[in-house]
Amino acid sequence: EHKHTIEEIRYVERGVDWLDVRDIRDNWVRIEMTTGDMAILPSNTYHRAVFRQ
Repeated sequence: EHKHTIEEIRYVERGVDWLDVRDIRDNWVRIEMTTGDMAILPSNTYHRAVFRQ
């Protein structure tokens, strides 16, 4: 789990990955991302990537 002081762009070139993001209540929200998906994380957003095979 980490955060950045600038926004982050995540793009899935191929396959399936999960992106976990903390919400405003400090709960983890899991987002399944598949080929071609893009996510833009605002600065200071706690997140972690879970890579699937």
